[in-house]
Amino acid sequence: MSNFTDFPDPDPESAIWLGKLYALYGAIGIPANLIVLLLTLTSEKLRAIPMNICILSITFADLMVLVAFLSSTFWAMSFDPMICKVMGVGIYIFDVMTLLLPACLAVCRYVAICSEQTLHPRLRVLKKRKGIIILNGIFWAYGLTFTIPLIITDRFGLGDIGICGVTEINSIALWIYYMVVVVGALFGAYVVMFIFYRRLGSWVKVRETLFFIPSLEYKKLFASRGNLTIR
Repeated sequence: MSNFTDFPDPDPESAIWLGKLYALYGAIGIPANLIVLLLTLTSEKLRAIPMNICILSITFADLMVLVAFLSSTFWAMSFDPMICKVMGVGIYIFDVMTLLLPACLAVCRYVAICSEQTLHPRLRVLKKRKGIIILNGIFWAYGLTFTIPLIITDRFGLGDIGICGVTEINSIALWIYYMVVVVGALFGAYVVMFIFYRRLGSWVKVRETLFFIPSLEYKKLFASRGNLTIR
């Protein structure tokens, strides 16, 4: 068995196996995400659909999460504290983005199927590519900046359980910031998803009803004519 006493990880052997597992995830997920990105960027038909900007954002965030987790492999090989800090920041940024961006997609999907007359004026801008780009930009601006207070206060590193991320938050101000800005944003994103997918489901039900009503009326009319003919 190797001697790991000089390394800061409390369970280095587990870190090595975890690094191998993340390497496997990366070997599968990174090429898959790259294929989606390349196909979406190179296909004129896919680029012509503004809503695919949201798909690109989610795919890129997922790709970067895998890259961040893949750095666990380098951590397991070197146990360099700086790698652990960078890995922790990357995981927090892109993992949060993969949880936030589906809310952006939910809003854009709802806007795409509704007519402008039925939409709130602030949502009508999402009918255009520029509006969707701005909305995604707002999400990414948040994702790239919310970790700044944690970075400045040097909160990233190796935790007590051997996972690279936020080590500890021993300040009331940081706890309030974390709960409001991070947890609050995630909760808000899931509320937005719930609301807009619920609206989307209601829209589909209404359209299905409108689609089947003429069909039912036609069948009734056909049946009545059939009865008249028999008589």
